[in-house]
Amino acid sequence: MAANISSRIVVDASAVLSFIFPDESTPKGVLTAFRKASKNLIVLTAPTLLCYEIGNAIRSAVKQKRINKLTATSIIEIFYQLKIVYLDPNINDIIFLSLKYNLSFYDASYLSLAKEKNAKLLTLDKKLLACKP
Repeated sequence: MAANISSRIVVDASAVLSFIFPDESTPKGVLTAFRKASKNLIVLTAPTLLCYEIGNAIRSAVKQKRINKLTATSIIEIFYQLKIVYLDPNINDIIFLSLKYNLSFYDASYLSLAKEKNAKLLTLDKKLLACKP
């Protein structure tokens, strides 16, 4: 079964990191979303910013000695195998949402994309969860 537009989910860095880092526990909803995406039952989307946020988190984990360089390489490979469609949300909407909800421009980009695509936002960020675009 192919995914349809109503099964689109915007995924943020917090959800992805919980899935790809070996020392994090992944909430059931995040596991379910990635499993469904791997079977093309849903479409996971994210702003292109996600790649940089994930890369920075992996870099930070190495610097903090949470993981080693070999593990970092494995994690980045896992990340790039995930089925995520990258899109660029409307920059004017991002700044509006950022100011309205007192979010970083980065976090507002996920919210903006969810609003644009009329999609659910999959995040572990409590501040983002509280926002209603």
